[in-house]
Amino acid sequence: MKCFPSWLSPATVISLVALFVALGGTSYAALGIPRNSVGSAQVINDSLRTADLSARARAALKGNRGPAGPAGAQGEPGPAGAKGTALAYAHILADGTIDTSRSSANVLAVTKTGLAGWTFTTPHPLYCIDVADTVKNIAVTIEDTVIAGPPPAFGVVVTAMNVNATVDPAVLAKFGCPAGTDAAVLPDAPGAGAPFYVLFN
Repeated sequence: MKCFPSWLSPATVISLVALFVALGGTSYAALGIPRNSVGSAQVINDSLRTADLSARARAALKGNRGPAGPAGAQGEPGPAGAKGTALAYAHILADGTIDTSRSSANVLAVTKTGLAGWTFTTPHPLYCIDVADTVKNIAVTIEDTVIAGPPPAFGVVVTAMNVNATVDPAVLAKFGCPAGTDAAVLPDAPGAGAPFYVLFN
């Protein structure tokens, strides 16, 4: 007498039993494990990721910022910059001397004179500059300095000073610069004057 239908072979029976056991184990894992019952012993080392942790746990892992580390070694020097487009440049001292270490060789000479009248109540130093090349434009920056003069200018460090500069031949003649002068600088610094940087193109 046969115990199983003819279509149900022993291999099929074993497969079905294995399937039921597997499904039963999964159902137990999904439904039978109590809440908060998984502890360190059940977790495989290095298996959890940051996303598996609660926000509170992730916050607890962040400590205070540590002290700054030592400064790194100085980097390699950068490449040389492109050649400037200035036709001529110079650093002129208050007494009219050309600072040759910071000036181009085509700034030939500076004649320092005084200019009174106009809107000035005291004589102002006038710097008449001779350049080897023909210049069309001029830009001047007064160097930070201490100028002597009546209060409130006496002993004050000047970082912003009015300055007039021109390459106009008619204005140069009106200023009284020597013939052949190419530019003039008139800083608003009565008395000894002020050092400045001048740029031509």
